[in-house]
Amino acid sequence: MVDYLSVRQYLHFKRLQEMLNDIFAVQISEGVLHCLLKRLAYKGVDAYEIMRQKCIEQWSYWHRRNGCENQREKTLDAKTLPS
Repeated sequence: MVDYLSVRQYLHFKRLQEMLNDIFAVQISEGVLHCLLKRLAYKGVDAYEIMRQKCIEQWSYWHRRNGCENQREKTLDAKTLPS
């Protein structure tokens, strides 16, 4: 729930702390929230890498299918995608 509130609802640490304290009577420091969110983000790295590879495959397939493989500036390789 902390990751949803932080990422999707854009709650800052202070507001998130306040909400958790008011609703659940739980006092959590900013450091604990930071570590929790960092750990949750680390768990998603593999999923993002899989999505990144699928994008590369689809882009390459589309260019090959449309005859763009000889146009270097229009092709997408692993170096042009953000990591």
